[in-house]
Amino acid sequence: MFKQTVKLGIRVAAISSAGLGFLLEAPSAAAFVFNGSTVEDVSAEDVGKSFTVNFDGNVEGTNVNDLTSWAKFTLQSFTGTEAVFGVQLDNTSTGSITSRTSALGFDLDGAEIQSASITGGVFANAHTDGSLPNGFGAIDACFINNKNNCKGGGGEGNEGGVSTADGVAAFTATVQLTQSVQSFAMSNFGVRYQSINGDGFSGASGTGRGTPYYEPPAPKAIPEPNTVAALVVTGFAFLQQRRRKQITKI
Repeated sequence: MFKQTVKLGIRVAAISSAGLGFLLEAPSAAAFVFNGSTVEDVSAEDVGKSFTVNFDGNVEGTNVNDLTSWAKFTLQSFTGTEAVFGVQLDNTSTGSITSRTSALGFDLDGAEIQSASITGGVFANAHTDGSLPNGFGAIDACFINNKNNCKGGGGEGNEGGVSTADGVAAFTATVQLTQSVQSFAMSNFGVRYQSINGDGFSGASGTGRGTPYYEPPAPKAIPEPNTVAALVVTGFAFLQQRRRKQITKI
């Protein structure tokens, strides 16, 4: 009788553990490989996965600690000759600083960009083989309201982007490649800041360089004690029913 009770307890524990396995969701493994400021080996296997880039701030060669932004990139599709990203962008300037993130760009390594496009209304235009100002330098692709280049500045089409009080904005960025590749890397993430005010600034402009990282999704909550108890009761009921059937057969 004792042995049967022990066996019964083991079976119930196994059933309860299996039930808990369905309720818990472990965080997924890191989707990308990070090497400093580079995201390596982006491929079709990463479709649906995301990484985030944190941007600092710089005005005329001087770092401004409270001038910041972030962008989250989600690879929506990759065919070998076309990569489509869902992008979330936020200007997170703090303290007395307010600003507007008026452009976002990056380099593609291991692949050559033929053209770029954007939908979603945050920015109106996409450019390739441009450059960001403030000493940032060349960049393979950028998304901005400016009709002619990645630098912004005065003139038509330089409003838009995401200001400090706007919250998170979203758009879709597409890059077409000159030839099919199995994978590519992304690096040299940059943003353009305009309308910088506070802490001695009045309408200043600057840039920011980005550092990418992986932020795993939070696991689902552990079941409440009542849920665990219900699973145990269910396990006992299942075993009792099975035992009755065996006795009936005898």
